[in-house]
Amino acid sequence: MIEWTTYALEMCIDQADFMASMLNVEGMQGRIEAALTYEESVMKAGVRREALKPLHYLFATQTELARADFKTMTGLGDRVATDLLSSLLKQGYLNTDSAYGKVRFAIPRRALQFYFPDLWPEAQKDAEPEAAHAEMAPALFGRTRSKT
Repeated sequence: MIEWTTYALEMCIDQADFMASMLNVEGMQGRIEAALTYEESVMKAGVRREALKPLHYLFATQTELARADFKTMTGLGDRVATDLLSSLLKQGYLNTDSAYGKVRFAIPRRALQFYFPDLWPEAQKDAEPEAAHAEMAPALFGRTRSKT
């Protein structure tokens, strides 16, 4: 019984450490950047890397931002920032309660492969039909996948 309890506790600690690393604020910045790079270079749906700073801020603080503040944080001009904000909402990177309300961090399904690598393998499989170059996703993140 002592051996089993020790094993179970070690597994719990291992899983807690793994999830802590997945939710690490500094580490998430790189994963958000990888998702934005993929969106910009492969999906071409209006999402841009300039969204990194405000998206990371929303993730780290778990708060909401006024749309004007979000746009200012991108460093883009008003029209381009407005288009970016619309694209982020449409693609699921942001949520809001109303057409003019504050925005908050969201996780679209196709970003799971970047935000939480190896946690949801089906996210990679779902993303493949979305782009002709879906194999580029792991390369953008600096990882390779085995073909098993």
